[in-house]
Amino acid sequence: MGLDHVRSEMERMRVRVGSQRKQILQLQRAGISTAAAELLLQRMLAKIEGLCDERDRLKKEEGANEGARAWGPEQVSTRLTASAKRNAALVRVNERHPFPLGEQPLF
Repeated sequence: MGLDHVRSEMERMRVRVGSQRKQILQLQRAGISTAAAELLLQRMLAKIEGLCDERDRLKKEEGANEGARAWGPEQVSTRLTASAKRNAALVRVNERHPFPLGEQPLF
């Protein structure tokens, strides 16, 4: 089981847990016994805990295989370039609209 699969399964189970809790509340309001539903909820929570352990184990294995992540000059220059592009786009927008919104010149 891959890391992405474990994470998606965890998310799916968390959604199911929320639904199960809502159903338990509905049963309680109706005066119906919730013992079986609460047992199912406990099993679901235990499964999520197992998936969390599996995720942590996979992350540790992945980290040991890849080593520490370091930002090389390529990544830094790419980040600066992206920032410069955003700033240039803002300058172009301001050139087209020199007045702040709502403040038009009185010609």
